[in-house]
Amino acid sequence: MCPKCNSRMAEHSDRFSCGKCGYSEFKTQHKENSDGKH
Repeated sequence: MCPKCNSRMAEHSDRFSCGKCGYSEFKTQHKENSDGKH
């Protein structure tokens, strides 16, 4: 749900976006090393 206008957001490969107000929230990608640390 959009934090600005409370509408549903569309899911894209790298972000979520609201078609109603234009708000975008980018997804974060966590890469782990072989020892398990970020």
